[in-house]
Amino acid sequence: MTDSTKMGCNERVGNMFLLLCLTHTTDGIALLKPGWDTHNITQKQFKNRIKLQLGFQKWIHEYNDKDEVDSAGPLLGELIDMIKYSFPREEGNGWKIPKVHALATILHFVQKFGCASGFSGETGERFLKTIVKDMARITQQRAGLFAEQCAFRLFEKNVFKHAYQCSVVPGLGLDFDKIENDNNVEECQGSGEYTFTIEDVDRHGRGYTKVVWKSPDREKLKIGISELMKLSICKFAADNNWKGMFQVTGYTSFKLHPEGYDEPILFHANEFTRGDKWYDWCMLQFDGEEGDHPLDEDVCPALILGFFKYASSGMPTPYLIDEMGYSPQHIYENGMEDDTPYAVVHTASDMVPWRQIKDEFVSSFQLGDVKSCVFIVDIDCIIDPLFVFKDLGGKGSASSRHFCVLPYAKWGRYFGNKVVRLPIGDDDSADLGDEEVGDGEGDGGNEMTTDDDLTDNSGNDDDSPYDHDSE
Repeated sequence: MTDSTKMGCNERVGNMFLLLCLTHTTDGIALLKPGWDTHNITQKQFKNRIKLQLGFQKWIHEYNDKDEVDSAGPLLGELIDMIKYSFPREEGNGWKIPKVHALATILHFVQKFGCASGFSGETGERFLKTIVKDMARITQQRAGLFAEQCAFRLFEKNVFKHAYQCSVVPGLGLDFDKIENDNNVEECQGSGEYTFTIEDVDRHGRGYTKVVWKSPDREKLKIGISELMKLSICKFAADNNWKGMFQVTGYTSFKLHPEGYDEPILFHANEFTRGDKWYDWCMLQFDGEEGDHPLDEDVCPALILGFFKYASSGMPTPYLIDEMGYSPQHIYENGMEDDTPYAVVHTASDMVPWRQIKDEFVSSFQLGDVKSCVFIVDIDCIIDPLFVFKDLGGKGSASSRHFCVLPYAKWGRYFGNKVVRLPIGDDDSADLGDEEVGDGEGDGGNEMTTDDDLTDNSGNDDDSPYDHDSE
């Protein structure tokens, strides 16, 4: 969204995030570099400023330790200086504007009233869209009658909605009973169901395949599924000496509830939706062996190619073979079944540890070779959704480079982890309500903390993300 008059705070955060993504791509760097050179700004400084601002925006809306909030003042001061330096304003009053003062005093109000969600204006802004902006389009927009007509239009809308639900729906035989959400309902649910049939699998995993959709519309269009998914399922069967016919029930989307999220998340793996392909990315957790490095190291980004369950009995499956240790012959003779939901994924060539993503915010990786990096995994291995983008304009090896971004739920910790806790009882706690905000000149201008200060290249053992001497 480029029209600032119609932009709310969430749209501005989204635009800032897209700008951060742009700074990592080849075409984006070429586009921004002339401006950086003109104002003597490095790419690293520019990226760190945006990452810190995005982290702060999420951090103030979370419940954090009081000591951490009290100690965040110096880092917020650094952020304000970085904003002035990275986005110079040479017209009018420059950065001497009320919003800079509001940003400097936000910690004062968080200290008094708790996290910013308690006094955020987002709810009021959204309500304003419903009762004023949406209704304004169907009024005469005359000043003397505007408020009255908005109220009438909203009343009429609610009357029509009530009439539809209570009269039209029952009259057409479409009546239904509303039920409350039941927390005991199974959280892992698939949709977009189809049946995938495989016959005469050879030792290379090739054979006759057929896809039959539960939806008549999809069946009529003969929409396919991922070829890599087909090959992976057939190859696993061939590797375990299965040569007969078998079926799996596939899904184009699956609702999962990863640990740490309040609501379930819908993952897509669809060959055709809204006119194009839609395959989501995720962070995948592999099981480390005992005595191995921590499990946080055994994670990597992955492209989800599809979801499925085995529908045939007596089939060798990853759970029965790898987890339970049964032989294919034992599984077949006893007609064993496996109701485990699986995902077929194409992973990165190397692990991308959480500590790396949490430190970098945006990390690069390469997708692995399809012969060695396509796996069938239990859906419980999916631990986070990921936003991934390609290196636009990249040439050579960079053309296949991808970038994964720290999940939004963890943005606040990016800022919080850079806060240096003040000693207990320190009288210099960060109450920015009484501090004076710099004007971008003098100490707030050329002597501001640089990107090297932010990453602490001074050679000392202090993990501070800012230069103490400049405070």
